Amino acid sequence: MTGTKQAHAPRRVGFARERVMSIELTKEQLQAADTSPVRVIDPETSREYVVVGKDAYEQLREQLYDDSSWTDGEMDALAWEAGKHAGWDDPQMDVYDDYPPKTQ
Repeated sequence: MTGTKQAHAPRRVGFARERVMSIELTKEQLQAADTSPVRVIDPETSREYVVVGKDAYEQLREQLYDDSSWTDGEMDALAWEAGKHAGWDDPQMDVYDDYPPKTQ
């Protein structure tokens, strides 16, 4: 791998499968949710969440989620990244770059 340019694996944003659940919002939260995101806090964990209307969620999802087919460049970058994790970028592996090509 000496002298080859390595690309970084692309980052794709994915969304987990959607689950429908029921939560209760106050009247004030419901009114606010009509025009802007509402921040809610889990009192047990102090974890903060943002509740947005379905239209806003769909718009965000459309902008962030890419479910198109992988391009050749993206697949090459992922192969390089997988090879690095497998140790193929170890200098001791350079000896394999000098193997003669296979003949039929």
